[in-house]
This record gives sequence, structure tokens and C-alpha cells, in this order.
Amino acid sequence: MKANQYSAGNKESFGSELSILEPEDTPFTSMVRKGKAHATYHQVVADTLRPARNTGTRAGKGRTGGANKAKNREVFGCRQHRVFEEWAVDDVQESITKAGGNYVTADEADLAFSKAMRELKRDMEAINLGDQEGQGGGDDDMKTRGFFTWVQSSAQASDPVPSNFRTPAASIITLGGGTLSETTTSGSYYSFNALAKSMKGVYGKKVNAEIFAGDDIVEMFDKFTRTSATGAERYRVNQGEETHEISLYVTVFESSFIRANIIPDQFVKINSSGIGTAAAAAIVVPEFWEMAFLEELTSKDVEDDGGGVSGWIRGKYALCCSNPKGQGAIV
Repeated sequence: MKANQYSAGNKESFGSELSILEPEDTPFTSMVRKGKAHATYHQVVADTLRPARNTGTRAGKGRTGGANKAKNREVFGCRQHRVFEEWAVDDVQESITKAGGNYVTADEADLAFSKAMRELKRDMEAINLGDQEGQGGGDDDMKTRGFFTWVQSSAQASDPVPSNFRTPAASIITLGGGTLSETTTSGSYYSFNALAKSMKGVYGKKVNAEIFAGDDIVEMFDKFTRTSATGAERYRVNQGEETHEISLYVTVFESSFIRANIIPDQFVKINSSGIGTAAAAAIVVPEFWEMAFLEELTSKDVEDDGGGVSGWIRGKYALCCSNPKGQGAIV
């Protein structure tokens, strides 16, 4: 008998394990600080220090009236993103489950809700590590600015970050099909340590960062363990015959300028099909990032109107960065 639309997972199918064959880790969203917003346009305040000087002052010299310490203070903002996901179970599938005809679950509605929540969490990771510009107001879809639009050296299209607080061009590597190296910048090679040096210059000290990276960037870091950009052997690995193991991975990159944890992430700068950019990475100094919630994730079950049970999950938050200047990116 040909399987009908209700057969998948019911007793005519094989096995009782439900496998979700999709990536689910969302490390950036899990890591970033969570806070509260009080409006759809959430603002942060940033300031700068004057350059250090080694000049003296004359005896008897008084104030000149030009020392307003608030003059370089700037306010810039981030817009709320409205996330929304529906779930439903039709009445026939629910009846099959209640009758004991479903190998997968004894509560189809609970499983549908859980799946919707997992999908929404993936969406939030893609939003946070995206390159979309923030928008809101009127009939616009509510969108928050993604990491790769926060971290750019030119002015944003709307609500631009003031020039004093934008990311320096030297803190952004545009690979364009090239290869990441430790220290070499020539031909198609780009030095990660040069990027780290630029970031260190913002803080005046060694930077502690997290790198949320697509697979190609992770692989490029892994290859640092074997050869330099010029092909010179980095070190020789002698494999013990008892272990039958070869290690080829880097989880931490450390130099005089940066110590960074390398974290694979499948949702870095996704395309319209939901596929992440393998050759992109967000270099994040975590304390300057926040998800400011106007409404925390809220769910509601909708009364069965005859077609089956259903519900929705909703939330509103803005991804905010109080120091874009101190971040880095590989694009």
C-alpha cells in the first residue's frame, strides 16, 4: 500500500528514533550577554580618551575653558528584531498519536513546539552573525543589525556608527578566495596576526576574543599546525604506531596581540538558502555585545478550531555593540 501523508513516523514506518539532520549549535547566541530594552530603538553611549601627551605646563597657568570631557561622547543605536515561529499538528496526526500509533512520540504537540523552538534558536544565531541592516517603523519588517554590518570600516546605510567608533579597515580581512596565514601578507595570503595587531591597537593591550568561524576558516587555522604560507615545514609529527591517530586542529590561536578561541559555527553570514559562508568569521570581544530584549521569547497554545492543535513563539530583541571599533572580521 502506498504511504499517505500521515504515515511518516507512524507504525507502518521503521524505527522509533527521530533524527534531526541539521546543525543546531548556536554558540554566539548562547554566549552573548542578555539585557533589557525599553523601546524599539535601543541606544548605547560611547566615548573616547584624548591622545596621551608628554608635554608640560607653565607655572601659574590656569584653566582655558576648553576641557569639556563630554564633547566626543556619541550615542548610536540598534533596532529590534521580531522573531516569530508557528507550530501545528493536524487533527488526524494527533488522533493517531493518542491511539498509540506513533513510534516517535506520545505527545505530537510537545514535539512540534520543541522543533519550532529549535528552529527559532537557529534563526537567532543566523540573525546575530548576519550582514543585514537594521530596519523598523511603519510597515517594515523589524530587523536588527547583524555582526557583519556592525563591523565595517565604512558608514552603515542607516543609523551609521560615528566615524570615531567604526572598525578600522586593518581589523577586517577580505579574503576574496585567498588564504589565511599566521604572519604573511603577500600574493593570495592574508596575515591574521596583522588583523590581531590592529585590534590590539584599539585596546592598548593583548585582546581576548572568540572567533565564530565557517568551516573554511577553521580549516585554514588547522593548517597553521603544519606549514607556513611559504610552504616551509612548521614541525614534524611522529605518529605512534599504537595510537593510529593524527591531530590536525587548532582550538586556540595566541600571539603577542591576541588570544582567541576558534569556534566552528554553521550560521556565519548565511545566504538566502540558510547556508553559512564557509570563508567568513566574526572575531568577537564578548563584553561589548548584548542582546537587548524588548520581549523575551514568549509562547502561546492556540485553541483547537477543529483542524488540530497549534501555537506560536514570539520574541523581540536588538543585537547591540558598544564598541564596533574593537572587533574584527574575515569576509
